[in-house]
Amino acid sequence: MSNFYIREIKFTSLLKLFDRKIFAVPELQREFVWNAKKACSLLDSIYKNYPIGTAMVWETSSRYGFQLRHRLHVLPQFAAETNKQIYFIIDGQQRLSVLYHITTGITVTNSFGKQINFHNIYFNTDNSEGMHFHYFPRRPPSEDYYSIPDILSSRYKHRFRSLGVRKRNAIQECREKILGYHFPIIFVKGDQIADIRETFIRINSQGTPISAADRAFARAENINLRHHLYEVRHGFENGFSEIDYDTLFMALLLIYGETQLGERARNRIVKKLEEGDDDIKDFSSEWRRIRLSFNKTITYLINDLHIINMQYLPSKNIISLLTLFFYHNKNKRPDSNQKRQIHKWFWYSSLSQRYSGRGYSRNILSDAVFFRRLGASRRGRFPIEELAIPQ
Repeated sequence: MSNFYIREIKFTSLLKLFDRKIFAVPELQREFVWNAKKACSLLDSIYKNYPIGTAMVWETSSRYGFQLRHRLHVLPQFAAETNKQIYFIIDGQQRLSVLYHITTGITVTNSFGKQINFHNIYFNTDNSEGMHFHYFPRRPPSEDYYSIPDILSSRYKHRFRSLGVRKRNAIQECREKILGYHFPIIFVKGDQIADIRETFIRINSQGTPISAADRAFARAENINLRHHLYEVRHGFENGFSEIDYDTLFMALLLIYGETQLGERARNRIVKKLEEGDDDIKDFSSEWRRIRLSFNKTITYLINDLHIINMQYLPSKNIISLLTLFFYHNKNKRPDSNQKRQIHKWFWYSSLSQRYSGRGYSRNILSDAVFFRRLGASRRGRFPIEELAIPQ
């Protein structure tokens, strides 16, 4: 990176930048993951004039337009026809998204499938201490709460003209504190995508840590792994859409024959898939089979193992290993022997906490060997070497 400069941008000026659609979300960024509670906490910090952290934006030329994410973000889409420079959000996407949508009042779905109706974020006019902002999915508990998008609206005086002086003054104070807040942004200039990628990973490893899968996504330029796994995850039922990306990525490691489970293995998979056009085409053609394996796994957990909801799943690794089985079984329904072995493995692993502690990696890799054999040859027995003692 060549140079950078810092600007403290007033909230009202930030809204004008949103309207110009100069910001862009790069593929290396995560989706919107915040919930309503975090949005309320951010607004409370702004109201109390607390620092809310610094955003970082990569200012570069339109030649890097291929890095644009066209899906899975909630900010206004970058307008290439009116902006010669692209301002990629490297850090601060969650906060900027909240700041934008407290003015729109629309409903946004986060990456876990949870909806946030920003019109249902309210300011409490009768609260001198504690949290001033609250989220109510239906209606607030009293007439002391008023919607933030209404407070920030240009017609706010007309909306609240019938209120008493005390409430109008509290609403005016809230409005002024939010619209007058200065948000610091670091603008970085440069053309080295590798430097920007590593900056993103380092920054997000210090604050709220990004997952190992997110770090792998950040290094994937040609294949959009995040989008593929996002579509898979949000097709799951019974709360299984809340499964994390690391678990889904674990299944990919096992399917592609990795004998290690750490970050190096993830990077090897990404590198292998991106080495040439043939590998990318192979992945695209293979993905339909992998996706079906994920879906078969969730269906089997619900219908055959009676795990009716994600919260009843003993270990997330069960999803990764069952997906490996269905992949090698060509997504066919298990025969009687396969079903018997799967059920033996499932209950033994559930009761013994097989995928925790020191034996975590060793047990997953050995079970992966078993499932490859069970799926490919339809033969094999799951070995129980010790009694499972309930924890």
